[in-house]
Amino acid sequence: MKTVLLLSLLPAALAAQSVEGDVYDALTGAPLAGVTVNSGQNSSTRTDASGHFHLSPPGQVYQLVVAKAGYITTYKQPVNSPAVHIDLKPEAVITGKIVDEDGFPAGGAHVQAMRYRTINGRRQLMTGAWTESDERGEYRIDNLAAGRYYLLIFSNDAFNWDSRFVSQYLGGTIQPDDKHSIEVKMGETRKDVDGQLARFEGVTVTGRVEAVANGSRPAGQALNLTSRSPAAGRSATGFLDRDMNFTIRHVPPGTYTLRFGSYPPKAGDLLAQVPLEVADQDVRNLVVTPHVVQAIDLQGQVKLREGGSPGGWYVYLRPQMGYGVSAHSEDDGSFAAKGLLPEHYAVQVTPDRSASLSPTPSKGHVVSITLGDLDVSDTGFDLDGTPQQKPLIILVSNRYALLSGTAVDAQGAPIANASIYFQNVQTGRPANAATDDKGNFRAMLDEPGDYHVFVVDRDVMDSQGQDEYLNAHLTDFPVIHAVLGDNPPLRLVRSPTR
Repeated sequence: MKTVLLLSLLPAALAAQSVEGDVYDALTGAPLAGVTVNSGQNSSTRTDASGHFHLSPPGQVYQLVVAKAGYITTYKQPVNSPAVHIDLKPEAVITGKIVDEDGFPAGGAHVQAMRYRTINGRRQLMTGAWTESDERGEYRIDNLAAGRYYLLIFSNDAFNWDSRFVSQYLGGTIQPDDKHSIEVKMGETRKDVDGQLARFEGVTVTGRVEAVANGSRPAGQALNLTSRSPAAGRSATGFLDRDMNFTIRHVPPGTYTLRFGSYPPKAGDLLAQVPLEVADQDVRNLVVTPHVVQAIDLQGQVKLREGGSPGGWYVYLRPQMGYGVSAHSEDDGSFAAKGLLPEHYAVQVTPDRSASLSPTPSKGHVVSITLGDLDVSDTGFDLDGTPQQKPLIILVSNRYALLSGTAVDAQGAPIANASIYFQNVQTGRPANAATDDKGNFRAMLDEPGDYHVFVVDRDVMDSQGQDEYLNAHLTDFPVIHAVLGDNPPLRLVRSPTR
C-alpha cells in the first residue's frame, strides 16, 4: 500500500465564529485549569477551575492552539458542537549525562531526540526535540510525545572537542541502533540515560581543486563534507593550501556530499558538489572541478482539471536554505520562475483569491505537480544550472468530494474527538477529518475514488512507523467510495475485532 505524509486536518469550511470547550488531562481524564487557548487572531483565554473556556474572536476560528507547561501543545480545529473536547497529553522527559571516552563531562554537547517518520513514502529519522548539556555534561530533553527515540550527540562546534568525537548515537554507534533506543510513555520521565562518547579514527579524504576558468587560486577557502545520512549534524571541513590541495581527517563511514563554494550560491560564484561514499579505506586524490553558477528561468503552466481558465495562482519555489522565488500565473495559467540557482526546490502553490490581482480569482486545490515525467508534488526537484526544456505543470481543481457522517465502534458508541484519516486506494493521496463529542465529522477530499478509513493515534503510529501502523489497521473500516460534490451521509462502523 502506498504511504503518504499526513496533511493538515480540516478545511476552513468548518470554522466557527465563537468557540467554547473543555480541556482534560489525556492520561488521567481530569479537567485542566490554567490552560492557554489561543485562536490565532489576537484572542486568547485560559481555562477555569473546571477546565472550561470560551472564546469570541473578531473573525473565524480556523485553529486553536492549546498549551500548558508540562503538556504537549495541541492544535485543534473546532467543529460545530456545543463544546469542543480537548485532551492534552502530558509530556515525556529524558534526562542523563554525557561523558567523553576518558569519563570527563562533555559540556556543550548537542543532544537530539530523533524518531522515525514516513516522509514521501520513505521512513526517515527526524528531530523531535533537542538540548545542550551543561558544564557537568548533564542534559534534559522535555516536551516529548510518547514513542521510541534515538539520541544523537555531537559537538555543536565546540572547538575544544577532539575532532575524533564525531556525531554518534547513544551507545557510541554511527548508525541508529534499536538496542540503544529509548521508549517513553505518555507523561513518563526516563532518568539516567547516560552516554559515553567514543573516538572514531575514521579515514582521510584528500584531493585538489582544479584551477578555474578565470585563473583564480582561492587558497584558504574551505571545502565542506556534509553527511546525507540520517545523522544530522555530521560534517567535516578541509582547507585549500597554496597548491589548491586539501585534506579532511577522521571521516567516519557514510554517504556524503563534498562541496566547494558558498552556500547558498549566488550567480557568478564558483561551485562544485561531488557525491562521495566513505567506507573503511582512505579516499585519495579526488579532483574537484568548480563551475560558474548561472541563474536560469523555469517556465510553467497551471491547468484546471475541469477545463477552462484556472484563474490566478501563486507558485513559490522554496530552496533548502535562503530565499525562494515566487511567480504569479497569467490568465491562461502560464508563469515563469526567474533567477533560479542550483539547488533542491520544494513547490508550494496557493490560489490567488484577490480580484485586484487576478480577473478571475482562484479557488480550489492542487491535484498534481509534474516536471517532465516526474511527479514532484511531494519530493520537489533539483536544478543543476542547466536550462530546463520541460515546463513545470501544475494541475488544479475547484471541485471536492464532500463527506459527512458519524464514526462509531462495533457496539455503536460514537468514536468521539478522534482523528480520521482517509487514504485513496488507487493513488495513496490522503485527507483528514476530526470527530466531535458525538462522533460526527465532515471532510473535503481532493479527488473521487475508493478510500481506506483509519482512526489515527499519531503517537502510536510514530512509534511503530506509518507503514506498519496503517497496514495493521487496514480492515478496521470498510472501504468507502466518494464522488465529486456532496456524498450521502456515512455511518462508519469499526470492525468488532478492534
